[in-house]
Amino acid sequence: SEGDHKLCRDLPVRSGGSGLGPYKEGSDVSYDIRVKTSDRKNAGTSARVYIVLHRDSKKAKKPKRSDKIWLKSGKFDRGSIDRFAITLQDMLSPVTKLDIGQDNSGVGPGWHLESVVIYCPMTGIEQTFVCKEWLNTENGCERTLIEDKSLRKQRDQQEEWAVEVHTGNKQSAGTDARVFLALYGDKGKSDEIFLDSVRGSFERGKVDSFKIHTPLVGTPFKVRIGHDNSGAAAGWFLERLLMRRTADGSDDAGFEFQCGRWLAESEDDKCIVRELPAEGKGIRSVLSVHKYHVLVKTGKVRYAGTDANVYCDLFGSKSDTGNRALKYSSSHKNPFEKGNEDEFVLEAVGLGKRIDKVRIGHDGKNAGSGWYLDKVTVWRRTSLIINSSSSAIELTYNVSVKTGDVSGAGTDANVFLNIFGDKGETGERQLKASEAAFNKFERNRTDLFRIESPDIGKLERIRIRHDGSNPNAGWFLDWVRIAVPSQGKQYNFAAHRWLDTNEADRKLEVDIDLSEVTDIEHTIPYEIIVQTGNCQGAGTDANVFVQIYGEDGLKTEQTPLRSRSDTFEKGKLEKFKLDLLDVGPIQKLRIGHDGTGFGDGWFLDHVIIRRHAMKGSKRLRASLANAGRRRKSKQAPGYDRRAEDDGDEDADYGDFQSRRASSASGPSSRQRPRSAA
Repeated sequence: SEGDHKLCRDLPVRSGGSGLGPYKEGSDVSYDIRVKTSDRKNAGTSARVYIVLHRDSKKAKKPKRSDKIWLKSGKFDRGSIDRFAITLQDMLSPVTKLDIGQDNSGVGPGWHLESVVIYCPMTGIEQTFVCKEWLNTENGCERTLIEDKSLRKQRDQQEEWAVEVHTGNKQSAGTDARVFLALYGDKGKSDEIFLDSVRGSFERGKVDSFKIHTPLVGTPFKVRIGHDNSGAAAGWFLERLLMRRTADGSDDAGFEFQCGRWLAESEDDKCIVRELPAEGKGIRSVLSVHKYHVLVKTGKVRYAGTDANVYCDLFGSKSDTGNRALKYSSSHKNPFEKGNEDEFVLEAVGLGKRIDKVRIGHDGKNAGSGWYLDKVTVWRRTSLIINSSSSAIELTYNVSVKTGDVSGAGTDANVFLNIFGDKGETGERQLKASEAAFNKFERNRTDLFRIESPDIGKLERIRIRHDGSNPNAGWFLDWVRIAVPSQGKQYNFAAHRWLDTNEADRKLEVDIDLSEVTDIEHTIPYEIIVQTGNCQGAGTDANVFVQIYGEDGLKTEQTPLRSRSDTFEKGKLEKFKLDLLDVGPIQKLRIGHDGTGFGDGWFLDHVIIRRHAMKGSKRLRASLANAGRRRKSKQAPGYDRRAEDDGDEDADYGDFQSRRASSASGPSSRQRPRSAA
């Protein structure tokens, strides 16, 4: 009735002293075991199921094997996947073979087993053992399974950490919320990991112990710890955190993170997330906690404000802050109103000397959630670090999501996606508006979404989930495909599984590794800035298009400029992001409209094009060479020298002046001055 409900333990030998002490010999090794029952009549079992793992090694004098492990928490229903986390004293990965059986108990002990999957985070090896046989009195209640090596996967190697969380001894120090942490080191970082707790965890004056797995982070320099503010008593006073690599027997295996502060919206600075610097024998110098001031300016256009929950993530040259809620403004009681500037303070450790980018967004909740953001300014003390108006152009990730063709496959829940590459991640994004249909995630339908993000490199995996909201939330996900035109690649992620609390492994979230990469048409991102004139009747309701001409006769297709808001209104400056053919240095621009709509006449002031060629491309080198020649001679018509000299080596700019009216049928109801014709 306590802890993880186990009645038997393997206890490694540990040196005397505090909980930070190293093991003398041996270490815990964790294994993730998934048992899939076949989807056929009477496939489930009422019996107790056990498993034995074997490893034959040429180096070892005799084979290793585990004891008989009873998989007590499994239901083993028809078509289900039961998942178990076990800890053994021996390293058995890769497993050579396994024995699995049932004890023939209960009213329906016969069992048809589909397969067993074993994953060891410490080696990164995932093995599949296929059965597809009955385990019963007629065919035998036990089977010995051999790995199908064609199905073996090598994931990123992980390491196991023992975590001790010390809650303070103050009044009301405990919390009912879900606690998470993220670990940062000199070689990498982990995702945010929730500490799976049982009832009574994180109580006043209590020490709670956990085991977690992270990528190989190297020497830690900070941890970010927080909670989701759920439960009746969410406020928490954290005294300190201890972490130790379970497989490391050195004196440098343990690290301490001092806190001694509240994580509560009713205490201290009202923050529920803290970043704590690492201390320990392996740490040369303990990093400082810095305060970053974030000034957010909401635009002055109509309906610019929002009542949604806004968050931001600061990315420094060495680490990031993670998503932080911008809830308590020091400037206004009700933040993010039209024309307001709201200031927030975020505490962080080890971001580096500069801030490279800011990710900011909101959750779309509450009426009138749409928000017009003008700019974000970040500084530490008196040093200005970044102004978001100068941020780099983002890449487009075209996401196709296929819902399976099985009964009840569709969902009305909210779906979220995070894309991981070898250079970073997009952060979790809600898949809200499908370009294929209004009612998304229906049975046997493919929905299309567009995600804009800084370059995260070659895609490696995705994390997709839904929140279980609305009736019939269960969802059968077939696959996800992500096309990255600027890379000329499409990344395929095969799922073919349920995300449902009543099906398979009953999970609503899954990480999916890359299945296949295919080539697609290669394009580059263009940022097109259009300024409509400020004279009477300057705006247009017509459909505007552009076509870009480059060197060697290359040109893009005629491409419409579309937006979900009213476009090309009087005096309005608008930005568009297009993925188009790389035409090299821009020679000219063709722009026009189709003459449709009431008041089609349009007074165009100017257009600026920002072209981003990929590093190392021939067209980029040619563009830079041409730019150098232009600097030595008279400025070429159609180009803005100031834009070329802004220090962005990957960009080519064109500034096309117009200041002319464009109309298909002469003067319209929007009157224009004679001089503009």
